[in-house]
Amino acid sequence: MFDRNNLIASVYLAASRADAEVWLAQGMGPAPAAANLPLGMGRVSAWLAPEPVLTGTETVWLVAVVEPARVLVADWDLACGAAAAPLAEDARRLAEVYSRTATPLTDYRLGQFRRPQALVRGALDPITLARLPDVEPSAEQGAAYARQLYRSLRAMVGAPADVPLIALVAAVVARGRARLVAAYPDPDPIHLYVVDEGGWYFSLAAEFKAITALPEGGVGRIKG
Repeated sequence: MFDRNNLIASVYLAASRADAEVWLAQGMGPAPAAANLPLGMGRVSAWLAPEPVLTGTETVWLVAVVEPARVLVADWDLACGAAAAPLAEDARRLAEVYSRTATPLTDYRLGQFRRPQALVRGALDPITLARLPDVEPSAEQGAAYARQLYRSLRAMVGAPADVPLIALVAAVVARGRARLVAAYPDPDPIHLYVVDEGGWYFSLAAEFKAITALPEGGVGRIKG
């Protein structure tokens, strides 16, 4: 995880073998901005850590070293939700929140987003890029996010500590406090909910559904 005392930061990119060879030789320029997500204009989209992605079995992972000041961290779930939401108003709001909640890397806290996207200002020079030979997807961000989500939903409904997370989600939906606004693969099914019609959003991943007991104070492991 990023250490705010470091003078450089590592970000990670998933690519096909062909794209990886081009980027290692020529570098990578920023992608043009999407019409509904202008935050990415002039930036390269990467990740804070290697994570499961929808790129197939031939995925090659690269690591780039960059100055922390060049990096914004954004919520990938909000970007996916904006693209997948069936209601235009939900899509618009998700895109707005995606831009508004993007955080400088030096201010980002572990678990703030389930899938933190690293948006690097400007191009990546080939000298800053290297191939990662063996990559294990990281579960650190998702686990921290799930712990915080469990606490928040449990506080909303006043539930005891051994209630399953999926039951907490059902309770806040039944009480009209949350509703499903989008669903999409990433690569497993993800469900994105809005709380209090825009107060905040949360994403529910398949692996979160077995979570039942969160130790008080956040010490120890989530039990499932």
